[in-house]
Amino acid sequence: MSDKARQLFEYLLAVNNLRFKVIRDFKEYDKSWTKAYLEEYGDGVYLMGEGEDGEAIIEIHRQKFTEAILTPPHPDKSIREWVTYSYNNETQPPKIPAPKVLIQGTDEVEVRFEEDSSRLKLFNA
Repeated sequence: MSDKARQLFEYLLAVNNLRFKVIRDFKEYDKSWTKAYLEEYGDGVYLMGEGEDGEAIIEIHRQKFTEAILTPPHPDKSIREWVTYSYNNETQPPKIPAPKVLIQGTDEVEVRFEEDSSRLKLFNA
């Protein structure tokens, strides 16, 4: 490389450093991911040549969806009769119905879902 070309690149680097903050650590970027964070995604994410391409830093493959992945989990037995949910619409959150009226002997007793802390704990888990 000629001396003038080297000086031009040094000049452009100096101008760039004046206009923009020099980032010396990847954590200073707006978004950054650690290896441990990416490994949480499991199947389909390969780092540092672990996938098909031995020279790739990061390699992402489309996941294969199985019936087990596509089926949402069922609520616990103790709250199943309380919670309404739709298996056909995953964007619809589960709902807690109105209080239940139980007949105990000759009395009617209103029972609310929120009255039992164990039910609330299971619902929010």
